[in-house]
Amino acid sequence: MKIGIETLPFNTNYGGILQSYALMAYLKRIGHSPLLINYQTDDESYLRLPFVIAQRLISKYILRRKNMPDIIPNWVYKKRNKNIEENCRLFIKDYINPKTKPIYTDFDLLRYNPLDCDAYIVGSDQIWRPEYFRLRKHAFFDFVSNKDAILLSYAPSFGVDEWRYSPKETLKAKKQLSRFRAVSVREKFGVDSCKKYWNVEAKQVIDPTLLLEREDYINLSNNFATDNHCGRLFSYFLDRHEGEELLIQIIAKKYGHKPFNVYELNDRKKYQGFLIQPPIQLWIKSFMMADYVITDSYHGCIFSIIFNKPFIVLGNKQRGIARITSLLEDFGLRDRLLASPLEVKEESVNKEIDWNSVNDKLNFLKEYSKKFLTDNLIK
Repeated sequence: MKIGIETLPFNTNYGGILQSYALMAYLKRIGHSPLLINYQTDDESYLRLPFVIAQRLISKYILRRKNMPDIIPNWVYKKRNKNIEENCRLFIKDYINPKTKPIYTDFDLLRYNPLDCDAYIVGSDQIWRPEYFRLRKHAFFDFVSNKDAILLSYAPSFGVDEWRYSPKETLKAKKQLSRFRAVSVREKFGVDSCKKYWNVEAKQVIDPTLLLEREDYINLSNNFATDNHCGRLFSYFLDRHEGEELLIQIIAKKYGHKPFNVYELNDRKKYQGFLIQPPIQLWIKSFMMADYVITDSYHGCIFSIIFNKPFIVLGNKQRGIARITSLLEDFGLRDRLLASPLEVKEESVNKEIDWNSVNDKLNFLKEYSKKFLTDNLIK
């Protein structure tokens, strides 16, 4: 079955790239032919820049929409150093295939519209978080006119624990969802919200990265040379936190290792330098080699679980804590979450994780999630 896959546009977010890779890899494994609908962030043209800025100013200051992106698009800063994303682009080029031509606008979607697909899946990542997807009206397949096509969601996330769709957007999405064969989401808040606002009975499934086996990621990174700086205490943060260094020092003291960092360079000031985003394979290998992981990332938690590495996660309010809380509660690991680095205690750092229990839960959730896909991808 040919399946169109819709997810957030790629950037330097390792988790966002790997969830797409994993979903497509799993679908291929069970005999399907996935095709990525290749959305891009903005048309990275300075000719369009005044219109982009005007649109964001109106949305932020006149329409008063919450959590809007920065007025100046990130690509303006990244263009100063195109090398930043070269490793991520190479991974996408080599491992996430096939895909449509780049889609920046509605017009591009019409030109490259993959309407010959037998099925369409939206997910995963935070594609149902309105402010994260510029073409969010398409996140419910309003462009699919084929009434015989199967429409599904697989593990999309709202990202936060508050409803951020306008009444008009809520009603439009509800209408489109009536065409879906089945709806699944990534977090409990998503299940509750689908019922409350759309009257849809959604299933909770795992992130696509958990559909693959540990060996799949080992094989993906095995041929990649280990970075000389790769250490056994892996510190991975998407954003800087007050007290972050204190937390790293406490855990570094316990293990006696110098921390190794892989940052995603979200600080725009760094774009002006000559920094290159490390390869995704190195990121994966960092979890493989680590004795301990410190992170504020949702997928940082996931790969710690995949590789059975003890970890502590700092809550990141800006990016949303609900999805991390939901993930940890699913695996009985809620106590790994800290609201602040200043809350860290020796007992929380030293507490052993019952990996047998965690792995049993993962296997159960994996089979449940796989069944959701296979049951609903039958013509």
